[in-house]
Amino acid sequence: MRNDIIKDLLDYYRVDRSTLSPQDGEVYAIKIGGSDEVALFQDKDDWLHLVINLGVSTLAPDKLYRDIAYFNDINVKQPLLVLGVNRNDEQVTLHSRFPVQQLNKVRLVEYFENFVDTSARLKGHFNLQSGVSNG
Repeated sequence: MRNDIIKDLLDYYRVDRSTLSPQDGEVYAIKIGGSDEVALFQDKDDWLHLVINLGVSTLAPDKLYRDIAYFNDINVKQPLLVLGVNRNDEQVTLHSRFPVQQLNKVRLVEYFENFVDTSARLKGHFNLQSGVSNG
């Protein structure tokens, strides 16, 4: 059954699934650190996707885009992490995807926690503060 891997993660963190209502199909959200929310979804090709909005950067745009380019330097290791900027609201966003076939419960938790830790480090690096805009 699709999304079993997401249900395993929700169970591990003891998220009451009865309070969740998937939005935009089968997209689930887990709150971390009080306010940050990680969106999880599994696509039709059995990739698990994690997405988190990190906020608006306080860096000057040229430094922001240079740092994003350095972070996204080509690599072939899993999981793939991609940092970008949402063109609609200029929110810095971290995205990751991983093939579900390569995940068991232990690797799933490691993958999720690595994603959360990386997002926290990036948020600190960019000194992101919600509501602060460039310019």
